[in-house]
Amino acid sequence: MFNYSALSPDGTRLALTVFSEERQNLWVKTLDRGPITRLTFEGALNYRPIWLANGREIAFISDKSGPALPYVVRADGSGKPERLAVPDTAQIDEVGFSPGGQWIVYRRGTVNGNRRLAMFRPGVDSTPTEISAGRFDEYSPTVSPDGRWLAYVSVESGREQVYVRPFPDVSRARWQVSTGGGSSPVWAANGKALYFNTATDQLMKVDVAGGTDFQAAVPQVMFSTNPFLLAPYHQSFNISADGQSFIFAQPVNPSAGEEYATVLLDWLPTDPAKAAP
Repeated sequence: MFNYSALSPDGTRLALTVFSEERQNLWVKTLDRGPITRLTFEGALNYRPIWLANGREIAFISDKSGPALPYVVRADGSGKPERLAVPDTAQIDEVGFSPGGQWIVYRRGTVNGNRRLAMFRPGVDSTPTEISAGRFDEYSPTVSPDGRWLAYVSVESGREQVYVRPFPDVSRARWQVSTGGGSSPVWAANGKALYFNTATDQLMKVDVAGGTDFQAAVPQVMFSTNPFLLAPYHQSFNISADGQSFIFAQPVNPSAGEEYATVLLDWLPTDPAKAAP
């Protein structure tokens, strides 16, 4: 089966984590009816792909050398994965980039209660900067397309909630976006909306604005995510550049216990009131 996926910057390809024989490897599917190409062959756990802004490379997490660490591989399948240099000795289970690539944001730790977010500038910083000095799990970091905001998930309130901080000055402020539980934050391509999943399996859309301070409108329900496969601790869906197409993993036959999944490309109206329940 496959669950983690990442849509390329131009929207024409989908990077996927594919499970087989208790291993996970990366593949790239050309949309809509193009070929699917395998990128990793190490017999390791290779997962949570994310595209670099150039559209030619994909970063991902792998345990090919022992602990979970980030790597980069060419999206066309040429060459071998190369280790992404991070000034940290901890295991790393998520990685992301600011729009221009000046910053790398990542999540340290893989154990409950030990997940923390940090960031650094490649070639500039010899030590990382922690996103917060909290003692609660934090994960799913994602920088807005304009590079001004960092959305992430924290359990500091006792449950998962989505928060936003200014970026890269993350210590200046913090805003809570979700109220009834929130996970898997994903920015709209134009940066004017933030989507997330609720604890009751509803996809929410929040229109955002702001100058110095972040401003979020009241969250609006888009549709139920109950039919879809939502992996924990990382983004579980993708949105097309025009905001009309959502890509989820969907179980083929969950009532029969089948584990295989398919990618669903679902076109939805812009009016949430007209969206399917």
